[in-house]
Amino acid sequence: MGFAASVLVLTALAVRIRDGRPPLWDGAVLAFLGPDRYGEPLRSTLDVFMAIGGEYRGLVFAVLLIAVLVALRRPRAALLSTAVVGATIATVVALEPAFERPALIAGHQGYFPSGHAAGSLAVAGVLALVAWRTRWRWLVVTGGIVFVALYGAALVYFRSHYPSDVVAGWCIAAAWTCVAAPLVPRREAHSGR
Repeated sequence: MGFAASVLVLTALAVRIRDGRPPLWDGAVLAFLGPDRYGEPLRSTLDVFMAIGGEYRGLVFAVLLIAVLVALRRPRAALLSTAVVGATIATVVALEPAFERPALIAGHQGYFPSGHAAGSLAVAGVLALVAWRTRWRWLVVTGGIVFVALYGAALVYFRSHYPSDVVAGWCIAAAWTCVAAPLVPRREAHSGR
């Protein structure tokens, strides 16, 4: 159900963007936010956040997670994490050239879907899948939701992406996370025990 909903929303947004008819809520959200805030001091904080939080640099988090899982002798979970994050980023990279969007900031290029939004949700989704059968699941899920929501809001607030770019990125990551969810191992045998 989550997979189908994600693909349906992504498809609807992609068709509108391709046809040059972005959703009305894109303009409404940007108008509500007011003038461009690209030059604000808080922007430098977002730049740091973006450098570690999403898109291709989000792979750093994935690599660290995979290293921890291997160290904890959870090779299947590590492989699953690699697959989800890799498939998410590969999907974004494959789709971006097909969609032209006007840039929100002069000198930048508009991207649909947002790789930053996709990367952040892919990493949060993988963490939730790995932690799901532990006592930490609700803490990890809640932290992931807060992180992804704030990160997506910051991408829009600072005009790095249109709201629909962010939602499309989330849809890609959610779809791949839904594909992987049934594959999460209940327990993995620990060698040497």
